[in-house]
Amino acid sequence: MTGKDNAFGLGLRYPNDLWDLSIDWKQIEDNFRPTLGFVPRTGVRKLSIAGEFDPRPKELFGIRQMSHELSFTRITNLDHKQVESWRVFTAPVNYEFNSGEHIEFNYAPQFERLFEPFDIAQGVTLPAGEYRFTRWRVEINTASKRRWKFDNDWWFGSFWSGHANQFETGFQYKFAPHFQTGITLEQTFARLTEGHFVTRLFVLRADWSVSPMLTFFNLVQFDNETANLGWQGRVRWIVRPGNDIFLVVGQGWLQDEVRGLRFHATESRIAGKAQYTFRF
Repeated sequence: MTGKDNAFGLGLRYPNDLWDLSIDWKQIEDNFRPTLGFVPRTGVRKLSIAGEFDPRPKELFGIRQMSHELSFTRITNLDHKQVESWRVFTAPVNYEFNSGEHIEFNYAPQFERLFEPFDIAQGVTLPAGEYRFTRWRVEINTASKRRWKFDNDWWFGSFWSGHANQFETGFQYKFAPHFQTGITLEQTFARLTEGHFVTRLFVLRADWSVSPMLTFFNLVQFDNETANLGWQGRVRWIVRPGNDIFLVVGQGWLQDEVRGLRFHATESRIAGKAQYTFRF
């Protein structure tokens, strides 16, 4: 196909510590294929407006910085010439403390228009139509400087044709001086008009820094929707600053039966990359 292969846009930004403002507008046509990188969605026109007010109080309950955020995003479908989605994101409370801890509260109303039925989960299909719902979030993070770190994220409220609670809980522990590990569990409990579903994603990380120049990264992930277990190992060797060698190994397995402990291998991948910086 030819035609409709352009992408263009305009953006203005005012980044500062107290005020951070931005506006972006872009249009990505149906057949646009970038030479480098990727594009998440084609055939759309996107408008994004965002603003932050981030004061630093001198003495107020040990708060280092208070961030108050407001953003609006609207996506228009070029083929149907209709608004496909919009979202307002607010953070009336987003505080970082001198200790490194962080708390946040969000309010996010949004709109979605489905031009055709959408399979949101196994056995649950949303019919075409318009959906308006409101999401709320509470987030608590402990300081990354500590040997242990705890993160908790809870989204709740209306969701498509019903309601849903989404939890993301993470725990990280550092074994001095070079090894750290962490586990993350993401869960969604949804009760929609079309049906109920539960999704779970488990992620386990283990990273070992032999030295500042050589690091081994490992990630194991499993989700109950696809019953797919995956492992990725990555090695980064900094020969000298600016000159890096990467080696990535991946392996996937599929669960033989629901909630079973038997898996069979599906695919194996290995890739390498060398990066060299010329200085003159």
